[in-house]
Amino acid sequence: MTKIKEKDWENYLVKQLQEWGWTKLDTIFRQNNHEVIDRDILGKQLQLINPELRTEQGEKIINELIDIPSSYQKIAENNYDFYKSLTKGVEYYDQFSQSHKKVYLINRSWEKNDFSFVQQFKVGNLANREEFVVFDLVLFINGIPLTIMEWWW
Repeated sequence: MTKIKEKDWENYLVKQLQEWGWTKLDTIFRQNNHEVIDRDILGKQLQLINPELRTEQGEKIINELIDIPSSYQKIAENNYDFYKSLTKGVEYYDQFSQSHKKVYLINRSWEKNDFSFVQQFKVGNLANREEFVVFDLVLFINGIPLTIMEWWW
Protein backbone atom coordinates (compact mmCIF):
# COMPACT_ATOMS: atom_id res chain seq x y z
CA MET A 1 0.00 0.00 0.00
CA THR A 2 1.40 3.38 -1.00
CA LYS A 3 1.51 5.92 1.78
CA ILE A 4 0.48 9.43 0.74
CA LYS A 5 2.75 12.11 2.09
CA GLU A 6 1.21 14.83 4.23
CA LYS A 7 2.31 17.60 1.86
CA ASP A 8 0.84 15.76 -1.17
CA TRP A 9 -2.52 15.40 0.58
CA GLU A 10 -2.45 19.05 1.63
CA ASN A 11 -1.57 20.22 -1.90
CA TYR A 12 -4.34 18.07 -3.36
CA LEU A 13 -6.89 19.73 -1.06
CA VAL A 14 -5.56 23.20 -1.88
CA LYS A 15 -6.07 22.48 -5.58
CA GLN A 16 -9.60 21.14 -4.92
CA LEU A 17 -10.58 24.17 -2.86
CA GLN A 18 -9.37 26.52 -5.58
CA GLU A 19 -11.32 24.57 -8.22
CA TRP A 20 -14.42 24.96 -6.05
CA GLY A 21 -13.93 28.75 -6.00
CA TRP A 22 -12.18 29.22 -2.64
CA THR A 23 -9.52 31.94 -2.50
CA LYS A 24 -6.09 31.10 -1.13
CA LEU A 25 -4.73 33.78 1.21
CA ASP A 26 -1.15 34.09 2.43
CA THR A 27 -2.46 35.24 5.80
CA ILE A 28 -5.39 37.15 7.28
CA PHE A 29 -5.78 40.77 8.36
CA ARG A 30 -5.48 40.74 12.15
CA GLN A 31 -3.91 42.86 14.87
CA ASN A 32 -1.84 40.04 16.39
CA ASN A 33 -1.11 36.33 15.98
CA HIS A 34 -3.65 35.40 18.65
CA GLU A 35 -6.60 36.63 16.58
CA VAL A 36 -8.14 34.15 14.15
CA ILE A 37 -10.82 36.29 12.46
CA ASP A 38 -9.94 38.26 9.33
CA ARG A 39 -11.10 41.75 10.30
CA ASP A 40 -10.96 43.11 6.75
CA ILE A 41 -12.99 40.38 5.05
CA LEU A 42 -15.54 40.18 7.86
CA GLY A 43 -15.99 43.97 7.84
CA LYS A 44 -16.64 44.00 4.08
CA GLN A 45 -19.00 41.05 4.27
CA LEU A 46 -20.97 42.53 7.18
CA GLN A 47 -21.61 45.61 5.03
CA LEU A 48 -22.69 43.50 2.03
CA ILE A 49 -24.99 41.26 4.05
CA ASN A 50 -26.33 44.08 6.27
CA PRO A 51 -26.30 47.28 4.17
CA GLU A 52 -27.98 49.30 6.93
CA LEU A 53 -25.09 48.58 9.32
CA ARG A 54 -22.88 51.58 9.98
CA THR A 55 -19.10 51.09 9.82
CA GLU A 56 -18.47 51.93 13.48
CA GLN A 57 -21.15 49.47 14.60
CA GLY A 58 -19.64 46.78 12.36
CA GLU A 59 -16.22 47.38 13.92
CA LYS A 60 -17.73 47.06 17.39
CA ILE A 61 -19.37 43.75 16.48
CA ILE A 62 -16.09 42.42 15.04
CA ASN A 63 -14.23 43.40 18.22
CA GLU A 64 -16.87 41.65 20.35
CA LEU A 65 -16.53 38.48 18.26
CA ILE A 66 -12.74 38.55 18.55
CA ASP A 67 -12.88 39.21 22.29
CA ILE A 68 -15.03 36.18 23.12
CA PRO A 69 -13.43 34.73 26.27
CA SER A 70 -11.26 31.69 25.68
CA SER A 71 -11.59 30.33 29.20
CA TYR A 72 -11.54 26.53 29.34
CA GLN A 73 -13.96 26.64 32.28
CA LYS A 74 -16.65 28.07 30.00
CA ILE A 75 -15.61 26.57 26.66
CA ALA A 76 -18.97 24.86 25.99
CA GLU A 77 -20.89 28.05 26.83
CA ASN A 78 -18.58 30.23 24.72
CA ASN A 79 -18.79 27.85 21.76
CA TYR A 80 -22.57 27.80 22.00
CA ASP A 81 -22.71 31.61 22.13
CA PHE A 82 -20.54 31.81 19.00
CA TYR A 83 -22.70 29.17 17.30
CA LYS A 84 -25.79 31.29 18.04
CA SER A 85 -24.05 34.33 16.53
CA LEU A 86 -23.33 32.36 13.36
CA THR A 87 -26.78 30.84 12.99
CA LYS A 88 -29.11 33.45 14.49
CA GLY A 89 -27.18 36.68 13.99
CA VAL A 90 -25.83 39.26 16.42
CA GLU A 91 -28.18 41.71 18.13
CA TYR A 92 -27.09 45.30 18.74
CA TYR A 93 -28.62 48.57 19.75
CA ASP A 94 -28.59 51.20 17.02
CA GLN A 95 -28.33 54.61 18.69
CA PHE A 96 -29.23 56.42 15.48
CA SER A 97 -32.66 54.76 15.14
CA GLN A 98 -32.88 54.02 18.88
CA SER A 99 -33.92 50.44 18.22
CA HIS A 100 -32.56 46.93 18.55
CA LYS A 101 -31.39 45.37 15.31
CA LYS A 102 -29.78 42.15 14.17
CA VAL A 103 -26.87 41.61 11.80
CA TYR A 104 -25.96 38.36 10.11
CA LEU A 105 -22.41 37.05 9.77
CA ILE A 106 -23.16 34.59 6.96
CA ASN A 107 -25.56 35.17 4.08
CA ARG A 108 -28.13 32.45 3.50
CA SER A 109 -27.44 32.84 -0.24
CA TRP A 110 -24.12 31.02 -0.34
CA GLU A 111 -22.87 32.72 -3.48
CA LYS A 112 -22.88 36.05 -1.62
CA ASN A 113 -20.34 34.85 0.96
CA ASP A 114 -16.54 34.98 0.84
CA PHE A 115 -14.83 31.58 0.89
CA SER A 116 -11.10 31.63 1.61
CA PHE A 117 -8.41 29.53 3.22
CA VAL A 118 -4.90 29.83 4.59
CA GLN A 119 -2.30 27.10 4.26
CA GLN A 120 0.08 26.76 7.23
CA PHE A 121 -1.92 29.16 9.43
CA LYS A 122 0.08 30.31 12.45
CA VAL A 123 -1.76 31.09 15.70
CA GLY A 124 -0.27 32.26 18.97
CA ASN A 125 -0.66 30.08 22.03
CA LEU A 126 -2.55 32.07 24.69
CA ALA A 127 -1.12 29.92 27.49
CA ASN A 128 2.47 30.59 26.43
CA ARG A 129 2.95 33.81 24.48
CA GLU A 130 6.24 32.58 23.00
CA GLU A 131 4.74 29.46 21.38
CA PHE A 132 2.73 29.09 18.19
CA VAL A 133 0.52 26.44 16.66
CA VAL A 134 0.60 26.02 12.87
CA PHE A 135 -2.42 24.38 11.23
CA ASP A 136 -2.14 22.76 7.79
CA LEU A 137 -5.30 24.40 6.41
CA VAL A 138 -7.88 26.74 7.92
CA LEU A 139 -11.08 27.43 5.99
CA PHE A 140 -12.85 30.77 6.44
CA ILE A 141 -16.33 31.91 5.51
CA ASN A 142 -16.57 35.70 5.54
CA GLY A 143 -13.28 35.88 7.42
CA ILE A 144 -14.47 33.57 10.20
CA PRO A 145 -12.51 30.34 10.66
CA LEU A 146 -14.97 27.46 10.55
CA THR A 147 -12.77 24.47 9.72
CA ILE A 148 -9.27 23.47 10.77
CA MET A 149 -7.54 20.69 8.86
CA GLU A 150 -4.47 19.06 10.31
CA TRP A 151 -2.75 15.90 9.06
CA TRP A 152 -0.46 13.68 11.02
CA TRP A 153 0.63 10.13 10.49
